[in-house]
Amino acid sequence: MSEIENENGSSIDEEFANMAIKDFINTQFATISEDSNVKTAISIIVNKKLMGIPVINVSDKLVGIVSEKDGNPIVAANIILEGTRLGCASDHLGAFMITKIPPGEYALIVSAPNYGKQKIGKVIMKPNKTTVVALKIKKK
Repeated sequence: MSEIENENGSSIDEEFANMAIKDFINTQFATISEDSNVKTAISIIVNKKLMGIPVINVSDKLVGIVSEKDGNPIVAANIILEGTRLGCASDHLGAFMITKIPPGEYALIVSAPNYGKQKIGKVIMKPNKTTVVALKIKKK
């Protein structure tokens, strides 16, 4: 068995960590979506947490994935909460996380090369909750 060492010098068993991630995803997020891209985004974040990689621990987080209508991830898409300065860019899997979001209702603005700027629905942020979304955009 291999071990993963985190930044604090402690280690965890990689097989145990992978089982914990799968169990966490299957039990905690089974109802949000059957979309495997969303589960991939969540597993990346959970895996970082288990390995001791900093995942900012704040009261409100928006976690998700940006993809085309056919499911292909959109790399380097900008995701912004309309009317705020809060936002981020998606990674190589289309995954993103925005932190320190005050409770409230926000429209999401997504922009990427070849896709333009698109306003995608609304998301309601509640105190002490992580909200998970799967954003689908189309080429312009």
